[in-house]
Amino acid sequence: MVIMYLRNLFFLLTTIYLLSYSLYSKTEYLHCDSLIIKIKKPLVGFDRGYVREKNKWIKVENIKFLEKKYVLYSLKTNQKKCFNQNCRVDIKISKGINNAKFFDYQSVVSNDFCQIDGSNKCFKRDKGKNLQKGYCYNIDYKE
Repeated sequence: MVIMYLRNLFFLLTTIYLLSYSLYSKTEYLHCDSLIIKIKKPLVGFDRGYVREKNKWIKVENIKFLEKKYVLYSLKTNQKKCFNQNCRVDIKISKGINNAKFFDYQSVVSNDFCQIDGSNKCFKRDKGKNLQKGYCYNIDYKE
């Protein structure tokens, strides 16, 4: 009876411990020009990324966290001019060193529907070419 009670207690405590590890995550908010990106890095489990669109967090389906950069794949472009609903870009954010607050980013064209502004005309931008560059910085974001 006592052994059964201890076994159940051990199982319950182990489950609570493992769940608390996966629930706790470091969350980082980046502001990149007009994009707001949320990066969640749990201690155990999968890293996740989100982009803020129209007051909602949209989960990024394909994301890689590399040693020196974050890469978010197939996002909608945030251009004001030459906007095309079908244009998709890969956002590459270089991680800062020593907990820097500013990061370089670039958006790279990932399909055939993107255009770039040039002298008030929109020109097709080839796949793999840079569409936009800029800086990101850490922000304190309250939900």
